[in-house]
Amino acid sequence: MTGVAKPIRKDVARNRGLLMRSAEELFAERGTEVTLEEIARHAGVGVATAYRHFESKSAIVEAMFESRIGKFLAVLHECESIADPREAFETYLYRICELQATDRGMRQAISANHGIDKVAEFRDRGRPLVQRLFDRAKQAGAFRPECELSDIVVAFWMISKVSDSTDRSSPEQWRRQLTFLLDGLRAEAMPRQTPATPPLSMEQIETIMATI
Repeated sequence: MTGVAKPIRKDVARNRGLLMRSAEELFAERGTEVTLEEIARHAGVGVATAYRHFESKSAIVEAMFESRIGKFLAVLHECESIADPREAFETYLYRICELQATDRGMRQAISANHGIDKVAEFRDRGRPLVQRLFDRAKQAGAFRPECELSDIVVAFWMISKVSDSTDRSSPEQWRRQLTFLLDGLRAEAMPRQTPATPPLSMEQIETIMATI
């Protein structure tokens, strides 16, 4: 017979599961500098076995991120259903930061731009939704008139660095700093000084992300 897929052997499925769990644990704790060899060792399988499942570390990052795309997009869609524009956008920021607070590798993957296809797919699918949430909030007078979405991206980078520095000693510290940042971006923030530097363009954001 042709066209009938062979069932996946139990040991093959088991090893892949061990590698995925190992990668999730190590990436969350140490970030994307973890090697595929370290992932295999932590999983208790041979390096050759790891390479049979994933040809490179990028391949396992792709597999991990694929499982998260739906979760991130679900947050965006949930926030779109919130009636109050400010609450919708600020809820989005808190929820996304919360999802990444305990996952150093995911923070690095989202904040940078290193050619990971699934991360690029998430940005392509998510950016129009984020832009819509932001525009809606700004048009409702929630943010200072000079505030642009690129300012939010930079603020997100700042919060990611806070999590990198405090995820062991004070894992909820990012909430405090995000509160202060949002207070400064709100339309009623006082006293107010006009920024001396113009906002980054989204093209500049992409260029910077490629160097992080």
